[in-house]
Amino acid sequence: MNAPPPAPVVTVASEAVATPEQVNEEPFVVECYEGTPGPALWSDGTTSFSQWCFDQLGGERYLEGERQANAFECDGVTCRNPYTGGSYPDPAAIASDVEVRSRADAEASGCATGGCLEAYRACRDGLVSGDGCAYWGF
Repeated sequence: MNAPPPAPVVTVASEAVATPEQVNEEPFVVECYEGTPGPALWSDGTTSFSQWCFDQLGGERYLEGERQANAFECDGVTCRNPYTGGSYPDPAAIASDVEVRSRADAEASGCATGGCLEAYRACRDGLVSGDGCAYWGF
């Protein structure tokens, strides 16, 4: 025996049928942008942060790298980054070799110009040597 055919689907005229324009759909990620994890192109054409893209592109590793890149420890002389090995002079350090320059430099050197004073100081401080320094006895 054959089964009877299925009953036809009847639509009541009072039921509303939604058109695609009427559907208010949440935007979804179309593309995760490369580079800094998180930015995404959304289905509505906007660009904004997506936690999903952040997670997919290694956002936590990225943030840890940023923390490590800026983790300098200063000891009063030098600031060092234990992760990268980078260093720079500690800005809080007080230089012990600071020498106060005064008008006496010009009088002692017999110089009247800035260039002559620079040459005098370079000879006096041992930065240069030779015949040019003989004028001052260095």
